[in-house]
Amino acid sequence: MVRLQTLGELRLEGEGSAALSSRRKELVLLTYLARRGPRPLSREQAASLLWEDREERRSRQSLRQAVLELRRLVGEGLGSDADQVWLDPQAVELDAVLFEHEVDAGRWEEAIARWKGDFLAGLEEVGGEELRTWLEAERESLRRRLRTALGELIARAKERGAWREGIGWAERWLSELPLDQQAHLHLLELLHFDRRNGEALARDAAFRVQLEAAGLTVSPELGQLAQVLTRAERSSQQPRASAVLLSPDLVGRGPALGELDMAWQDVLRGSGAVVVAEGELGIGKTRLCEEFARRLVAKPARVSVYAAHARQEPEPEELGVVRRLAGGLAGAAGLPGAPAPALAALAQIAPAIRERFPTLPPAEGTLASVAAALREAVAAVAEDSPTLLFVDDLPQADPASRTALLALAQHVPA
Repeated sequence: MVRLQTLGELRLEGEGSAALSSRRKELVLLTYLARRGPRPLSREQAASLLWEDREERRSRQSLRQAVLELRRLVGEGLGSDADQVWLDPQAVELDAVLFEHEVDAGRWEEAIARWKGDFLAGLEEVGGEELRTWLEAERESLRRRLRTALGELIARAKERGAWREGIGWAERWLSELPLDQQAHLHLLELLHFDRRNGEALARDAAFRVQLEAAGLTVSPELGQLAQVLTRAERSSQQPRASAVLLSPDLVGRGPALGELDMAWQDVLRGSGAVVVAEGELGIGKTRLCEEFARRLVAKPARVSVYAAHARQEPEPEELGVVRRLAGGLAGAAGLPGAPAPALAALAQIAPAIRERFPTLPPAEGTLASVAAALREAVAAVAEDSPTLLFVDDLPQADPASRTALLALAQHVPA
């Protein structure tokens, strides 16, 4: 089998590689045929693909010579007749195909290790406009998979709190696609999580210069994140005796509020977010979250906030926290958008819902049905307006409520 490296520099491996290593048009034709699979390619199209600048007789002669040389390389794997040429897919192995299979199979790190650069890099001028159009389509398809693989690796790093590992993947992304704003957004977020706000702002300034030079505009998401970074950096530089922005019990909590702001930006962009605030007893977790909620409510945009406290009782009420949340949701403008069975399940523990919807059918009060109903209700309310749920002292909640809230967090609505 012939092996072709097409990601980055075009290179042929295996028997016959030396004889054809400098024949770029022939290798590009072989790559083109390999990407087509078993479908035949007309000789007219093949000739115009790589020799459109020559008159027809000479371009067809060049094609015949190329086919002869490629047949010496791949043998019976390359077929031809008077009108067409074709390639057995098993005759040539492309690294681009292996890369696609690894990404599709979720082998992200293997795929990234295989990536050596753009598909057939630097070979735009080997052929004519038809070749350039095909090259750009192939490149963009492969770049999408590259973004997928790096995005998944960054997401894994974020889940584990491995900020520096994630920073490494974001930097690799930018090294391959220097003007990719999504990669830059990931990098800034991770630097922020790693408490490197000053470095994030410096990198953002340099990136904006690159965008301007390329005639590109900064995305709204990057603009919003830059504001979060600026506030966090200013807060970290304030002396502890100063409370210009924060009340005394919140001084020094700027970075934490910044992380909450960042999660909220994800919500405003249309995805869900879950944040766990944890620390020693008395450190001010409740006050931090209450202040964040207060700031949201104070903004002009409509935001729905619902809070429930897990009361430290000797025998907590089963589904008590869910009941308090559901009771708060009972008056929400978007709640009628929830399915009737979900409303009926919640109405069993939150009478205010049945008061609002007296014609609801009866429902079975299993934990699974209540947990699913809570998600349906939250999704309906959030579709009407951005929604914040705040559960205080979660470890003190009853087991049934914790189970329902964990199910909600694992499938948080947009």
